[in-house]
Amino acid sequence: MMHVLLAASCAALVLFRQEATAAAGEGLKQTVATKLCSISAAAKSSAADLAARLQQIHDALTSARRTAQQQDVIAATKPEHATAAQVLRYYANAAGGAAESALSDWTGENTKILGHSLYTAGRIDELMLLLQNNQRDDKNAQAACIGADTTGNHLGNKDTTAKCAADDITQTKSAPADLDKTTTTELDGVTEIHAAAGSACALTKDLTTAYTSFSGTLPLIGGLINVHATNGLQTVNNNLATKSSSVKLFTNLRKHNADIKSKLTSELTTAPATLQKLKDLLKTPTTRSRLGPAARKALNWDKDKSGTELDDELKKIFGISDDATDGSYINSLKDFTLKVHKTATDTDNINLFSLTPDQLSEALSEALEQNRQQPASKPCTAKESKDKSQNPDTDTCASKGTGDDCKPPCKVEGKGDKAMCVVDPNYKPPEAEGAKESVTATNTTASNSFVIRKAPLLLAVLLF
Repeated sequence: MMHVLLAASCAALVLFRQEATAAAGEGLKQTVATKLCSISAAAKSSAADLAARLQQIHDALTSARRTAQQQDVIAATKPEHATAAQVLRYYANAAGGAAESALSDWTGENTKILGHSLYTAGRIDELMLLLQNNQRDDKNAQAACIGADTTGNHLGNKDTTAKCAADDITQTKSAPADLDKTTTTELDGVTEIHAAAGSACALTKDLTTAYTSFSGTLPLIGGLINVHATNGLQTVNNNLATKSSSVKLFTNLRKHNADIKSKLTSELTTAPATLQKLKDLLKTPTTRSRLGPAARKALNWDKDKSGTELDDELKKIFGISDDATDGSYINSLKDFTLKVHKTATDTDNINLFSLTPDQLSEALSEALEQNRQQPASKPCTAKESKDKSQNPDTDTCASKGTGDDCKPPCKVEGKGDKAMCVVDPNYKPPEAEGAKESVTATNTTASNSFVIRKAPLLLAVLLF
């Protein structure tokens, strides 16, 4: 029983000594103010972080849409490169899908968490500035609401709250942070928050005396720190990092954690919407390997390919002989122009990579229409089918015998017992009725501009 009483007495003594070290009118420790302002500074970049992320997503979506449209046009106008265009189309599809997924990260709770981070920063800032500015004008005094940690013989240095003093966070640079980690790092081990000496801070005076009737505590920044009714700033050995896990203002701040930081910083694929970016993507085995998943989907490979096997396939698709050359696919796009409208009445030949989304849609529609209008091969008529002789083999002719059945394209060769019905090597079938002309199409021009092509078309569906 004695040891229980002794333990209780020691605990009471410790508690008394801790409370006795704090007094009404004492200011906040400089180091505690600095730590709180560091948390605020990390939180204040939240708006800039989101703005930067949304710009990344916007750019990724834009490049994916443009790349998809460009590759659709290439597939429709350059059938010899339709497979290459198809692979890049699938690559653009994947890039656009990833960007859409990244956008969905910011349509709900995550954006609210960023908003709460900014709100918390504002709460911290105003309290710290209020404390900082409540002090005497002269130096070497103790009359301050932010004071020294140990000596207690000078006013709180205003640099202490510099990170809380931002007047315009629209100029804040993006700097994504894990605020859960930041809060723990800054506040862990902080068990006392009052300055070493001084009793002139009007904000932490004896509240019972000041207001005649006041009980309990005055919570500041959500209750992370409190002003006791009669004893000023109190912590009673409560580690602030631990306490921040039970104070709602800070528990919500700590939801701005590593997962949020990852969503703000994860890499997004940018589809190659310029000729140079296409060159860069196809330049080396390492960069080309990024096309592996798209190639598998586009070409229906039954399994993934990698290393040399994958690169050999891709080099074949894009007509690349070695890394020192661009390859036939890239070469075909240099100075590639299409005739589209610049205005409602004026048209011009414009480089593929300079076309607007509407002009790309126009170019694709025109290409599809021109391919649709190409004459189909004339089907055989019943008479042609009847009159057209097949090219028989030797056994077929021999089976006809040497009589009247041995007709062209077979012929009788030899006489008497040596006569045989054999294939006539000089036989030329008569021209079928209706086969008067053949339709031709030009595949290339000196200017590398699109013209009508009579070739199979890879039908493309616009992504956007």
